[in-house]
Amino acid sequence: MLWTIEQPTQVFADRSNELYRRISESAPDQGASIAQQVLSVGDGLCRIPARYHVLRVLLLAAETGLEGLPFDPLAEATRFARENLAYRSDDALAYAVLHLENVCNRVAMKTVALGMTGVAVAWAQNLQRTMALEERLVAPPNAVVPMLASASNLAVGLRTALVSDNVATVVRRLRSLERIERERLSGPMPKRPSDQLLLDHHGRGFDLLIRATQDALAQTNARRPGLLPEDLAAAGDEFGSPHDRPTPPTPPGDEEDEQVTAQLNEALARLP
Repeated sequence: MLWTIEQPTQVFADRSNELYRRISESAPDQGASIAQQVLSVGDGLCRIPARYHVLRVLLLAAETGLEGLPFDPLAEATRFARENLAYRSDDALAYAVLHLENVCNRVAMKTVALGMTGVAVAWAQNLQRTMALEERLVAPPNAVVPMLASASNLAVGLRTALVSDNVATVVRRLRSLERIERERLSGPMPKRPSDQLLLDHHGRGFDLLIRATQDALAQTNARRPGLLPEDLAAAGDEFGSPHDRPTPPTPPGDEEDEQVTAQLNEALARLP
């Protein structure tokens, strides 16, 4: 279940709640096996939403004192939360990939905004006119829904295509995306309905990994005061404050992957 989390929109707590339920309600050996798999996924190059869900599972296990796990859930939750807040800065590849994911999300949302806003708004308006009143009250059409779905799929495709096990390669491709964003996607965007995921601001004014981590820590503070180490309890208390923690700086290096830059430029040139 966790290893299928790929979309940047998969950030709702029901995923980690279900994973925790499976661990806690399974036979001891099976629950321990699921928990170990969850931790192993988190320690790999998983996507940001998956890191959030791994942390929540660990925190829920620590809060409830879940026994029979092959690790100490509080110790692992502590390690994991600190890694999230620092963008795994002790691992150069993981650090670069997390930054690559942010720029993939931004480029994807801005690309969709340029190419799809008019169509999506017209779709929502037409649907609004044809739906029954009861349907509109229950689920009013929103142009953001198809736009987020398209941007999410594009972001996944970009990250999948550009990720590498070589740090220098990841950084060069990251620089290519940043150049595309700066030169082709930095102008005024079509007006569109707002959304809470802010994909076009990930790593630049809004940090999903840090915010989601602080949210999870804040929930633990509320349910089990005093459980977390002082630094993580303070990070949780910061959630919702007007001053967000900044995203750590992107990895150093100015060289681009010219082939990636050219391919992205060609793709953007085909937008209507």
